[in-house]
Amino acid sequence: PQISIQDAEKLQEKNTLQILKEAKIPFWKLPFMIRYALKIYSEKAQTINSFSGMRDVFTELIKNDLHIGIISSNTNRIIESFLKKNSFPAVDFIYTSKDLGGKSKMINNCIKKFKLDSTTTIYVGDEVRDIEACHKSGIKCISVTWGFNSKKSLKSANSNLVVEKVEDLVTKIDIALNEESI
Repeated sequence: PQISIQDAEKLQEKNTLQILKEAKIPFWKLPFMIRYALKIYSEKAQTINSFSGMRDVFTELIKNDLHIGIISSNTNRIIESFLKKNSFPAVDFIYTSKDLGGKSKMINNCIKKFKLDSTTTIYVGDEVRDIEACHKSGIKCISVTWGFNSKKSLKSANSNLVVEKVEDLVTKIDIALNEESI
């Protein structure tokens, strides 16, 4: 259904299941919606710009000898096209999956496939479901407020750290890496 800007802003306070329920979208339609979204992403990939300063964050993390991976339900082709178009440095891996088994399953499979150490793996996400998945997977999560969910909802979901400005992300990652529990 069509929604107003005000209703869309209210949805930023909710998780995926709450959004589906409020929008009266049956769960069985989700795979079809995802397929449609990927089609649109694919068509628009060359017009999507990164958030200002994110390329610099990647460059700084690489200078600090940190590994960068991308976990997404998007396709490798779309992600690679986005990275190339926005002149991002090469990442260590891209892990994609269409499995609707949940994001924590995706994270766990990625950790296993790339032999990552869960004690030093930090997930940066912008949704409540990212935080929930990280808790289930036993890894730290840094949430950014420039994505879908609001700062309030990210904090109430118990993100390890919430970052409001792109330029603060490298510092927050460093804090997360050096703290036993945050």
